[in-house]
Amino acid sequence: MPELPEVETIRRIVQEHLLGLRCAAVDVRLPKLLRFSQIPDLAVLVGQKVVGSGRRAKVLTIEFSSDLTLMIHFKLAGQLAVHRQDGRRAVAGHPIPRPDGPYPHRATHVDFHFSDGTVAYYSDVRQFGWLRLMPTSLVADEIERFEFGPEATAGGFDGAYLRDRLLRRRIPIKLALLDQRVLAGL
Repeated sequence: MPELPEVETIRRIVQEHLLGLRCAAVDVRLPKLLRFSQIPDLAVLVGQKVVGSGRRAKVLTIEFSSDLTLMIHFKLAGQLAVHRQDGRRAVAGHPIPRPDGPYPHRATHVDFHFSDGTVAYYSDVRQFGWLRLMPTSLVADEIERFEFGPEATAGGFDGAYLRDRLLRRRIPIKLALLDQRVLAGL
């Protein structure tokens, strides 16, 4: 499962390899990944530049020049593979498809083609992940709806906070730790 460190790695891959690139085409082979998206057609990204990337808990955000943001949750088996025209690859997330294997894979559901020949492949063997495209101004509210607790590396998290939150719970420790309202990203 792509955990917080893998999602942070994916965010850094987007920042390093996609920032400033203009989207030339988008091929969506599994439309159900966008079923809760405010804008269910990724074709509106064509012609737009990637201007930033972010992450809250295990939700990746990719900001575009058109004041649109693509949110991605990789869930259990998501992967992002960026293939540069010069042959370099940057892959993070689930190990299937194999990072050094052929793309698109049968589990690759979205291809983002960029004007310089770079292609970013979103794959998800289990098909549990999701993508949501929305106006950038609505992203903070959307993230707020998840009711994420603090991240272990962020301010507001320390041993006293965790002890207090865990003592309030009457469930097994593993379930409490996996509750994203207690600790985001675990």
